[in-house]
Amino acid sequence: MFTDSYCKGAFQTVWLLRKALHGCYQSIASSGLICSS
Repeated sequence: MFTDSYCKGAFQTVWLLRKALHGCYQSIASSGLICSS
């Protein structure tokens, strides 16, 4: 029971981190496109 909720929490944290990283990469890529054009 405890390990199950722990795994769910860890999975959610990883998912949120990946989502945040993806947002950072997108903003960096868009700013790079603006700079290069």
